[in-house]
Amino acid sequence: MRKLKIIDINNYDYTLIDEDGNIFTMNIGFLGLESNPTVDDYIYIPENILNEVNFFSFGVINDSNVKDKDLIKIVSKNKQYYLQRYYG
Repeated sequence: MRKLKIIDINNYDYTLIDEDGNIFTMNIGFLGLESNPTVDDYIYIPENILNEVNFFSFGVINDSNVKDKDLIKIVSKNKQYYLQRYYG
């Protein structure tokens, strides 16, 4: 997984930067969360997802057989959690 910092959010467009300064814009929707990730939070994303152009939807894990390639990790100031890819 690649560690990316959220540097801007415009509706569903998340602008992310990696540790090498590469910038990515991903269209992401989050389902079933109390609050969505915010600027300065971190998202760990598998390379296979990062290289796709798509509208992505992630939410709480509801499948015990979910594969690592379909998981992302969110790290905020107070907590960290994993989300499952629903579609996209």
